This record gives sequence, structure tokens and C-alpha cells, in this order.
Amino acid sequence: MTLQPARRSTKVLYLLALVVATLPFLSSGWVSLTTGRSWAGLLGITSLLIVVAICRAVTLLRNAALLDAPTATGLSRWVRFAGIWLMGLGVLVAVAQVAAVPITRALFPRPTENGVEFFVVGMWFALLWGGAPTGLLVFEFSRLLSFEHHAREVRPQTNITKSR
Repeated sequence: MTLQPARRSTKVLYLLALVVATLPFLSSGWVSLTTGRSWAGLLGITSLLIVVAICRAVTLLRNAALLDAPTATGLSRWVRFAGIWLMGLGVLVAVAQVAAVPITRALFPRPTENGVEFFVVGMWFALLWGGAPTGLLVFEFSRLLSFEHHAREVRPQTNITKSR
């Protein structure tokens, strides 16, 4: 079976999305309290997810052909495009969050007394940040679809007749 090699940009985006997908669990503040992500959340399933992400990143760095897959056609092509787009959105939001204060001041020129505008912008960042883990799952699903489609094409067609 010949696999189409994944582009270097896709691999870099995949690694960045892995990092971005685990960073919200390390956040603090009102937004993390609202979304249920905090340092206290490092126990249990969250720590397991972080360990899995680190293992996946190390495996990808050691094996350059890890993301190679059969050529995507039809539905798997669109699903792969959506996965890459969502990973890019999550990474872009993570980078944009560094400039959250100027963005908030641009969106709300007159600050309120209690600063709720920072909470609102933070919630939108938290919402859009979810594009990274969702994109990872959708991208991996597209790879699965490609492998299944390829397996159906190369499997020998057998005629099974009913015996009476």
C-alpha cells in the first residue's frame, strides 16, 4: 500500500494543536473557573490526556511517516480539510490570546466598572480554543476514513453463494 506523505506544515500544525489542546487545562482565572479548567483539574482524566498528548507528540517526532495516509477522496477529503481548518483555528486563537487585552479594548472602547468585557472576550477565546482538540479528532477521523476506503478498494471481491 502506498501512502501519501503528510506535508511538513500539517505535521507542525498537528504538533502545535497538540500543545494548544493541553494548555487550557493549565489556565487560571475566572474563565477557567467557568469552563472547569484549572490547576486543580490536573488530577485524573486531565493528566491522562496530557500524558497521551505528550506520547503522541514524541511518537510523531520520532517517526516522520506517522501521519501518512492513503490519498483522501470524497468525504474523507472534506473531513480532512475541516480537521486541518479547525486545528488552525485553535492554534490561531491561542496565539491571539496573547493580545487579549488590546483586542478587548478595541472591541469595548468604554470599559465597564467591573471589567466584564474581559470575561466575555475570554469566554469567546475559550470557546474558539476548542477548535484545536476538535480538529485533531476530525483529522484523525479523516485518516481512518481514508484507510477504510483504501481497504475496501484493495480487498478481493468474493462471491459467497448460499448453499441450500
